[in-house]
Amino acid sequence: MPSDAELVRRARGGGRDAFAELVAHHHAVLVRCCRRLVGDDAHDAAQEAVVAALLSLDRLRDDDRFGAWLVGIGLNVCRATLRGSDPLTYAGV
Repeated sequence: MPSDAELVRRARGGGRDAFAELVAHHHAVLVRCCRRLVGDDAHDAAQEAVVAALLSLDRLRDDDRFGAWLVGIGLNVCRATLRGSDPLTYAGV
């Protein structure tokens, strides 16, 4: 199995399958973290986090830390949702 860093490099190069593999690998943790903040809306928040990550993949500084970065985006989306803000704007997109 390729490392997160390798998958990020491939995804930045346009590899849709690589991005999908990254998300699949980290999705369960993302949803669990979101569930702690927004409960039943966790899957919606996670989906918005994935979109934000896709749109801002070039901002990821350490390719090996994709999972932590994705969860951080997810938590930002959750916080924005709780405040009633636009989650994607708060997530940095």
